[in-house]
Amino acid sequence: MRIKPSSRAADPAAERGGRSTRADRASDHAAARQRNRHAERDYFGRVIEERDPYEGMTEGAVMRAQTGMVRLDAWLVAHGMATSRERAKALVSSGAVLVNGTTRRVKPSTPIGDADVVEVRAPQADQDAADAGAPTDS
Repeated sequence: MRIKPSSRAADPAAERGGRSTRADRASDHAAARQRNRHAERDYFGRVIEERDPYEGMTEGAVMRAQTGMVRLDAWLVAHGMATSRERAKALVSSGAVLVNGTTRRVKPSTPIGDADVVEVRAPQADQDAADAGAPTDS
């Protein structure tokens, strides 16, 4: 004898075409009250919703936020070594920025962590002018 699979839907609201009944809404409300009963509350008694701090961020941005790494150009601006990211990019392109003692493979998008050492030197053209005693155009 063959057993027929049940034709009942797992969700009663889906069985009625997506419409919920008063009993469905009441059980949803009871479940929400149960969840909120021991939830963290603010001074006024409102429930403090816990949210994901990385919500809406791309996977790469989440990784950088978790590891504490930032782009080199953004790091230069944050530490006052450049007035804008465009100026920071120009500094990096001119070879004036050293990361861990080298300019090899240094790009504006190079990730910089807490352990990295960043040095900013005068661009080569400005250094040559300073050595010759000529005024620089800064």
